Amino acid sequence: EEEEEEDDDDDALVFTEPEKPKKSTVTVIIKSSTSTQRREVDMRSVRDMNGLQQIIAKTCRNLGAVMHGGMRMQFTTAAGQILIVSKSTSVSDILSAQQITLTPKQPAPEADTRRSRNSRADTNRHPYRSSAASDISGME
Repeated sequence: EEEEEEDDDDDALVFTEPEKPKKSTVTVIIKSSTSTQRREVDMRSVRDMNGLQQIIAKTCRNLGAVMHGGMRMQFTTAAGQILIVSKSTSVSDILSAQQITLTPKQPAPEADTRRSRNSRADTNRHPYRSSAASDISGME
């Protein structure tokens, strides 16, 4: 009879096991000006940001997504909050996301408006200069 009780305990452990592992896939959504594509991507091999970038690039290639000009990466948390991936974002936060969304990088609309109001002397400036460069120069 004691052996049966031990078996019952083992069965109870088996039932609780599936709840422990983290979700191994994340829905990756790639948006372009002409289409939106979705793919469930296995993230078990991702250990750092470099690994994440590699698997995202591979997914984009497999879907035929054009990444010229770069992509902006956002992720949606379990609570439904949408956050932009930055250098300070932890990989564990991204891997626990419900989905990752990639959209083409585009210049900020106010940058285009500001350029159009300025004189022609500004036409030699690169139109996609980063805002960090602007902050450093103190000229804008």
